[in-house]
Amino acid sequence: MGIEYLEVGVSLGLTGNTVRQLEHDHRRAVDINFHILKTWRDNVDYGKSVNDMYDQLAVVFMDIELGILHDFVRNEQAQTARAQTTVDEQLASERRPHEGEMSKVWKAIDSLRLKIPPGQGTRPKVSASRAVTATPDDSSEPNERNPGSHRRTGKAVFAERDVKKAAEPAQGETRGESKRRKLRVISLLRKHELPHLWSTVSDQVLEDGELNVSFITLSVQNVEDLTYLIASGNATNISKLNLQECGLESTDETASLLAAIVRATTVKELWLPNNDLHGRPVRALTGHVGAWTKMEILRLEYCDLGDDDVSSLTSTLSSMTSLKVLGLAGNNVTDDTARHVTEAVVKLPAVDTQSLSDNWITPAGVKSLRAMAATTPRVWLAW
Repeated sequence: MGIEYLEVGVSLGLTGNTVRQLEHDHRRAVDINFHILKTWRDNVDYGKSVNDMYDQLAVVFMDIELGILHDFVRNEQAQTARAQTTVDEQLASERRPHEGEMSKVWKAIDSLRLKIPPGQGTRPKVSASRAVTATPDDSSEPNERNPGSHRRTGKAVFAERDVKKAAEPAQGETRGESKRRKLRVISLLRKHELPHLWSTVSDQVLEDGELNVSFITLSVQNVEDLTYLIASGNATNISKLNLQECGLESTDETASLLAAIVRATTVKELWLPNNDLHGRPVRALTGHVGAWTKMEILRLEYCDLGDDDVSSLTSTLSSMTSLKVLGLAGNNVTDDTARHVTEAVVKLPAVDTQSLSDNWITPAGVKSLRAMAATTPRVWLAW
């Protein structure tokens, strides 16, 4: 048990000796009830021994939080003192003692739905005579902290604690560490299926509405985690998403992420420079025309886009009524495609900047773009 004491102490910020003393106090509280348990076992012919019950209590001790354990011990001590004077009366009236004092133990075990670690015994089955009736807190009605859910189990409580702890910024953390912390939080939200918790932790993840994980190479899991969060509909407070140079590739996972971003309709600035987005990703990006009305800045520089990709984007520009900046520099755009996209851009009411520099545009194509720029002075065109 020494290792367990140390592990619990580390997670709770206590020494191993302090945890051991707390377990000893708990044992003393249980000893008071041993003769009640023995009488109950003999009376109802129940197969479990006092030691079996204590083993189960030890599991509870090792799994529940320290504050809950303190309250549990104090309550058991107070209830035991009162129960000592009524044991004979309970037996005479054929009331089983376990329906009194020790039912609280089983309620703690059953309501928390604790998972017993391997090698620490098995959880005894709850007989019909010992079935626990749901309390108001166990109602299957959705609750405010977990909309649409049923009862909050012990596992959910610990999962929420893990997410909130991961969201806390470390003292003196660097920009890179901050971005990895954000990805860790998003990963835990998906792992524990708690996207609604985003509203609680987003203040520690976002900076003025911006989710910035730029220059961090995203794994496939990172991309899927981010897609899960945005598609859940809970991340409506993300107004700017910076994924510059994140190692995104032309894959189905990237396409799903971009489709989720567009469908969310809340992202006003999308930064994607220096990623490989040709083919499937850019088609996913342009496949939801009606969802583009709030996009103000779209940066697609050096994304290996060809004429077909940019032509696909051009077909959706008419729906981008709020677009102010379109960055297409450093791609593989030729004269005709550059002219068509520019014609579509200058018709947008809010646009003021378009960049097409470092593409495959010939001198003749540049001359055509210059003539177009002369007729639309409100738009700054770079080529």
